[in-house]
Amino acid sequence: MRHLLPERSCQTPDKNVGQCVHFSDCRFVLRQYGMYKEHMPPVIMRFLQRSRCRPKVDGYHLCCLLQDVIPANANSKLK
Repeated sequence: MRHLLPERSCQTPDKNVGQCVHFSDCRFVLRQYGMYKEHMPPVIMRFLQRSRCRPKVDGYHLCCLLQDVIPANANSKLK
């Protein structure tokens, strides 16, 4: 079970405004994983590593573009 924490604004590695969210709440990450699974290209892995916005102890949180953030109430509505 994830802990819902107040959302924080952040800046992505390519200087866009984002939101610091758990990786599973970011469509960009889910799309990349869906395409590549465990064979993620190094350039994407580096981008995701540079996107990290919280300490590891809190789980893997990264700065996700605002349009890619999955709303908290959408988790069971996807079909």
